[in-house]
Amino acid sequence: MVKKRQIGWEVLPQDGRDPLMEKHPYYVPGVAVSDIKKLIFVSGQVGLRTDAQGDVLNAGDIEDQTKMAIERVKIVLEDEGATLADVVQVTVFLRVA
Repeated sequence: MVKKRQIGWEVLPQDGRDPLMEKHPYYVPGVAVSDIKKLIFVSGQVGLRTDAQGDVLNAGDIEDQTKMAIERVKIVLEDEGATLADVVQVTVFLRVA
């Protein structure tokens, strides 16, 4: 689902796959800015996998967390007709425990 906004277009997963949106109503997974040559800015995606109770299942597993974060970016891109091959820049923040 895409909602028109004053600044750009909010890119929202069609089937509500982003659990952050349920907890944080002002969080938007991505923004498509242009109608001619579309630019899609994807918001930060976390790699945590949780169960039904909200308990983290992949704590300390950097490989699984990386795969989850990339999969979430892929979902936002696919909803706008793009793929990971269209990505120009990625910024990654890591926390050392």
